[in-house]
Amino acid sequence: MKPNNALTTRWSGIASVLRSELGISEPFIPPADVKNIEIKVQIKKYRAIWDTGATHSVITSEVVQGLSLRPVGVTIVHTANGQARQKQ
Repeated sequence: MKPNNALTTRWSGIASVLRSELGISEPFIPPADVKNIEIKVQIKKYRAIWDTGATHSVITSEVVQGLSLRPVGVTIVHTANGQARQKQ
């Protein structure tokens, strides 16, 4: 069965927040000489809120800790209290 790589969510009326569950796993690149292979991966599930008008994306500290993510740089962010330097 081919995995579903699209996001489709339906509501019965106007939705004030677009929410869904998503799963994240370690990447897997099969060897070129293998035609049929069964893949077993551990998928970590998280809740997502989608902002269709956003210019940037953010994740929570729960996701950072759950996936053992590390910063790769620093950027300037603009908040209600002014500018701040944040790890990215």
